[in-house]
Amino acid sequence: MRKKGRDELSPVDPKTITSASEQQINSLLKMGYMPFQAKDGSIRWLTGEQYAYGQIKKAPKSILGSLFKSKYKQARRRRRSWLWKFIRHNMEYILLLLGVAVFLLILRYVVIL
Repeated sequence: MRKKGRDELSPVDPKTITSASEQQINSLLKMGYMPFQAKDGSIRWLTGEQYAYGQIKKAPKSILGSLFKSKYKQARRRRRSWLWKFIRHNMEYILLLLGVAVFLLILRYVVIL
């Protein structure tokens, strides 16, 4: 379960961090990560997008939007029957068997006539 103190983040100057070595700090900064301090005192390295996503996630939600939201908003998945799946996966073999059957029927009528 998450602690509430981990949700509130504040930006920190990278020079004041003592929990990581200079090499680690420089490599994280080169990769685009920025240090943020949580309310409980721990340092979290996040990109700008991750920080913005956390801020949006914590934003207050509209009461009216939740009242009128549909429960079935997701598109229903179309499920094909097992027969169509079988035909689609074995189309080559079915066509081969049909071709052999037609060939044998033609051969039978040609020999009889």
